Amino acid sequence: MPAKFRPGSGFEVVLSGDRDMPEDQRSTFIARVLTYEESKVLQRVVESVDKAKADKDMPFASTDELFAILEKNITGWRHMTDEAGGDIGYGPGLLSSIVSLSEGFELLGLLTAQGIGAAERKKSESPSDCSTD
Repeated sequence: MPAKFRPGSGFEVVLSGDRDMPEDQRSTFIARVLTYEESKVLQRVVESVDKAKADKDMPFASTDELFAILEKNITGWRHMTDEAGGDIGYGPGLLSSIVSLSEGFELLGLLTAQGIGAAERKKSESPSDCSTD
């Protein structure tokens, strides 16, 4: 069964500002496994973001486009807390209220890079059909 359709498949994404935190406190996003085609689409989006940065331009008609992409690919999170330390449970549509615009762009890059890497790891973990005898 392809990883995309395997229940519980996905990979973790951690923003650079949280990487040094203890694992049991580190805010961690859960992203869905991307197909090759989805990875290519996201890679093109990241390339347009990079070009727009170089041109000092905005890569989207509105930031809602960025968060729509993120909302489609982020399927959960762990250890997300508010200023008072209260738990923020995952829910569709909440992402834009908890991350900044720059963190949104960072998440987009991480999704693309790790999505491609996760797909490659899943492929390499699959048993080979070839006999080595």
